[in-house]
Amino acid sequence: MHESYDFYQLCQHTARNEGLYTADQRVRRNDQRGTRQNPNGNRRGLECPEERDYYPWWQPSPWVDAAILTNDAGATACTDPDECETARCKYYLDNSFNKAAKGYCDVNHNNGDVEDKTTSQAWNNREWYNNKDDCEEEGFKWYEVALSDVLDVGYPVCMKTGFSRVNQLGNSFDATVNGTDDAPFGVNANRFLWTIPDIPSVVTGATDSTNAGFEIADDDDYFTGNADGAMEDAYQSCTLRVRYNLSTSDFPAWPAEAMEDAHPWKGLMVTAENNTQNNGDGDATPLQQDPYIYVGAGDDNSVGSQFVSLAANTNQYARTFQDRSYRFAIKKKPTADAAADNSADTPKVNDMTGKTGKIYNVNVRGKRGNIVQTYPAVEYDFVPNSLALDEGDMIHFQWQGSDYNPRRGCNDAEGGPPDPNDGTSTDAQNSRADRSNIVFMDFTAANIPMDYLGYKAATAEDDDDNPSGLNYNAKVAMMKETMVNNTPCGGDADCFDSIIRLSYLNQQSDGGSLGFRDEEDCLTEAQLDNINNQQERENHPLNCAKLNAKPYPYFDGGIMNAK
Repeated sequence: MHESYDFYQLCQHTARNEGLYTADQRVRRNDQRGTRQNPNGNRRGLECPEERDYYPWWQPSPWVDAAILTNDAGATACTDPDECETARCKYYLDNSFNKAAKGYCDVNHNNGDVEDKTTSQAWNNREWYNNKDDCEEEGFKWYEVALSDVLDVGYPVCMKTGFSRVNQLGNSFDATVNGTDDAPFGVNANRFLWTIPDIPSVVTGATDSTNAGFEIADDDDYFTGNADGAMEDAYQSCTLRVRYNLSTSDFPAWPAEAMEDAHPWKGLMVTAENNTQNNGDGDATPLQQDPYIYVGAGDDNSVGSQFVSLAANTNQYARTFQDRSYRFAIKKKPTADAAADNSADTPKVNDMTGKTGKIYNVNVRGKRGNIVQTYPAVEYDFVPNSLALDEGDMIHFQWQGSDYNPRRGCNDAEGGPPDPNDGTSTDAQNSRADRSNIVFMDFTAANIPMDYLGYKAATAEDDDDNPSGLNYNAKVAMMKETMVNNTPCGGDADCFDSIIRLSYLNQQSDGGSLGFRDEEDCLTEAQLDNINNQQERENHPLNCAKLNAKPYPYFDGGIMNAK
């Protein structure tokens, strides 16, 4: 779970904002679980529906704002509200919890008893106070806090989002993406190249009586961590949430401060005064469930007007969706060398002291299937799928696949491993798991990988098991010479190890993989050819040619230096 249990408890006991426009929906919850989009108060994880559906929210949130992408941004990205070119971006930054204080009601942090809150009628009726006046009138204390009161965080960036058509599968023309030339060339996936933030320091010092009431002397006072690493330990477990709002132009949905002065809807935002009761008709609401639209005066005076029915669900009309990442860690640059560790399947890490080049994180996106089967997702692709690097820049290749794709006949993406996977047995069922690798090519128009070897390898059909006549060390030297001018890292020892790791996923040496498959070797070419059933051959967990010997979907390819 990403949000905490305590956060959800507060959500389901705090009164919802009844000043919001809910159209003609019957919101069946008095607390913050009930919204126009979620009128029944359904639970999804431990998220708070009111926090999910509205941004900026009016209470403290567990999320740190990183970026706001909007078609109402100016030509230049802004990270300071006073420098934003549009009212919309200024509004977003002015109200981001990163910097803007948000209020909440609580017992007095100095001498209050929490049971005074949890045993109160308001708490148990799920109507805990959501505003200062009610809170203080009932003898409790109203606190206001911004995230920057506790952690040294800045404003998020506000910038224009990429424009794309639905049938372009999320691709966006470069000219509509602001801020960087680092991912160039034609049409790419909609993207925001996020600069990973520094691990924030804790804001120390005494606080006054109006904010959260914490007195923090040092980092450990705020967060000790499981390994006494304070905030560095906290940032070992991060999640990225992407919310996307489908706005509508059928009614004014923005407060006055988010609108340009000349906009005809400035000051006309819909509120609870525009609601109607339970699908009832009313002139006040601009939106009704499945309304009739009148299109004609009728045939004559004795026949009524002509009308058609519009399919419109008012709890889905202008709504918020979201995606969340797997857990990831944010770490400082290493200040010492660390050798590759096959027991943990981690690559070699070099000391980066003094290095100033950018580190680009390259991942894999997509799912098993062809373009129709995967829609609205996509087939497999790298993100970003093109980079313009300067010498000294670095690429961190890593990705998280899935073992839970739909079990269907995928005419794209062969192989397994099988499901279930015991490490040694195969079957002929359609596989669900995916594994990805990187093999370099001579040029982008090619479909066949570049020559990695520089010598003739023995195949299953050869009578000679070493047609090149070279020993192992000579073969490795030939490979390095072949790669030196054809890979971005130049072909030195670290580069060579990185390329081989990216292509074969360390299947031959990964301790976890070897233990899972009872130390069995990868199948040889001849052994694979002897499995007559194609599906069983491609799914065999020892078919390293299909990357099946990797029993888990995460892979860390390490950092490659551009030369």
